[in-house]
Amino acid sequence: VNSGKEIAIISDVSVSPSTKNVIDDFIQKYPTAKLYSHSLLNDKNKREAWLFTHNTYNYPSVKLDEAEIVVALDSDFLGSEGNFIENLRLFSKKREVVAKTDFNRLYVAEGRMSVTGSLADYRIPISPVDQLSFVYYLMNELVKTFPTVSIDSSASSILAKHSSIDLDASSKEKVNHLLNDIKKNFGKTIFYAGDTLSKDVHVAVNLLNEIVGASKLYDYSKEFKVAQKYSTTEEISSLVSS
Repeated sequence: VNSGKEIAIISDVSVSPSTKNVIDDFIQKYPTAKLYSHSLLNDKNKREAWLFTHNTYNYPSVKLDEAEIVVALDSDFLGSEGNFIENLRLFSKKREVVAKTDFNRLYVAEGRMSVTGSLADYRIPISPVDQLSFVYYLMNELVKTFPTVSIDSSASSILAKHSSIDLDASSKEKVNHLLNDIKKNFGKTIFYAGDTLSKDVHVAVNLLNEIVGASKLYDYSKEFKVAQKYSTTEEISSLVSS
């Protein structure tokens, strides 16, 4: 401490204001201390994408009990990602046989089988590296359906490059079912992007959700908040190399 060297505090991202206050007090007492927030399993890309598109690091929960069409892109939101227990509770409300509820419909596009994928009404095998192209393809098709959505020229040029998609006949049929279901359920469709997908995919999915009116399903009273942001890749690399 006396030599002025950095004191590295390595911690998982905390949602606790009390924990943040303790760390802030420590840094105030030892000015050379720096907090590094890191976790191998995290929603960093989702948060950074939400910050990019919505100007906040905290994203809302989803009213799954009001959604008619749910699309999971490499997202195991019913098995391991996020608040999956609450997700399963809300999702199941739309699958109540005794009460004769109108069933929701679950589409899953993923590269490996997941708990969520095993529950899918339609499962579409897609590699994680192809997810961005898949999202662009869906956006390209849906902006034709919902002309009220404004897309600038630069975005239009990107979407124009994804006017078709390389899938087998069975998967193409499922995608056509998906597009038809979305067209019939504007404001009642939600897309989930998995935590392992890139920030670019999450940004594209955020925009896709705006196109299909998914903002009506956002519950801002139950946001997923954190007390501090994740450290960047550059910050972690600098710490390791120092």
